[in-house]
Amino acid sequence: MRITAQQFRLLLAFALAAAVLWTIVPYAANYVSSQAVVNAPLNTVRSPLQGHITRRSPPPGTGIAAGQALVTVEIEERDRRYLEQLRARLALVEESLASIDAEMAELSALEQVMSKRIASYQTRVIERLDAESREALAALESAEAQRDNSFANLKRAEALRSRGHATATRTDADTAAHAGATAEVARARARLERIAVERAAVEAGVFVQDGWNDVPYSQQRLDGITLQLASLATERRRFEGERLALTDQIAGETRLVEEREVFAAEAASGGVIWKQSGAVGETVVPGDVLVQMVNCESRFVEVTLNERHFNSIELGGTAWVRLKGGGEPVGARISAVLGAGAKFDHPRLAAAVTEAKPDQLRVLVSLAESRIDDAPGAFCHVGRTAEVRFERADVGHLRRLLIAAGRGLSAVFSGAVFSGAVFSGAVFFGEAAALEPGG
Repeated sequence: MRITAQQFRLLLAFALAAAVLWTIVPYAANYVSSQAVVNAPLNTVRSPLQGHITRRSPPPGTGIAAGQALVTVEIEERDRRYLEQLRARLALVEESLASIDAEMAELSALEQVMSKRIASYQTRVIERLDAESREALAALESAEAQRDNSFANLKRAEALRSRGHATATRTDADTAAHAGATAEVARARARLERIAVERAAVEAGVFVQDGWNDVPYSQQRLDGITLQLASLATERRRFEGERLALTDQIAGETRLVEEREVFAAEAASGGVIWKQSGAVGETVVPGDVLVQMVNCESRFVEVTLNERHFNSIELGGTAWVRLKGGGEPVGARISAVLGAGAKFDHPRLAAAVTEAKPDQLRVLVSLAESRIDDAPGAFCHVGRTAEVRFERADVGHLRRLLIAAGRGLSAVFSGAVFSGAVFSGAVFFGEAAALEPGG
């Protein structure tokens, strides 16, 4: 069948219309954002100690599995000043203990000397008192004999006077002599009793003979030595406790100084090295960034849309993401929808975040289960821009309109072949308007 000029022009118009529809149908059937950026959390490993790097992390773009070693830091030699202070204090304590021990030994030797001297003095005093006691006893016996003799003389004198053979003067003299002899007996007996009291006191360690001192000088000196030894023993116990404490402290500090503390960082999740650590031997301090890694398992794209589309976005539904620069659209799960007034604190991210306008909502689309490859060498595509499409709920009328237009155009052609082709094309575009991109 030959195509007339009119049919050719209509066919050409239909082709141009089809091309236009092929371009605008996706935008008419979906909400489309072309400013989305692939993003992911940035895991930062910081040094917890001061030391130097002994194992460098892999270079940027290297894929890392969960649990894989990243970087190793060994602590530098610790400050030994506190340990030296403890050792100096221990030496001083041991010197003090040695001095106390020497003084206590000297005092103990002097104590033994004084004890022997006191024992010897006590023995000599008792011997002297025993001798005085014997002397006093003999004196008492002599005084008693004198008293008895004076009493006999007095009796004879009184008898002679009664017979007139003795004068009163003689009797008075004998009476006085008897009274003196009796007093001498009493004095001798009192002396003997005093000696016995002194002896008993000496045996008890009390020397009362001096009158104002209860013990001799040697005993007083011994008492002073005893007090000194007790004071030194107390001081020694205090130093001994301090020495034990210092010994334990020194042992613990020595272990800290001598041990080599190591910090070996491992990847908490899979990802890609974003920033490499310093070179081996480089010094780090607590808080320094050692290595940064992109968490590819948590990739997402963040899209901003007008807030009027809030009810049209279904949480947990599917969005279609296509990386710019090539690739087919792939389905991804809508993980969060935030209104314009919501406050959303982003974690530390690898790529910049587009600021939302006051009338825009934020839609987070997770790429964790998408078919977009990790591509470690491309940093899991983090930072690449993407086009994201969300299906409209009201695409049915567009499908019916396109099918109806196809039927109208097919009626213009009288030929069955052309009529069928045009109608089939209209149906194709109509169905395409109802399908998801990439479906």
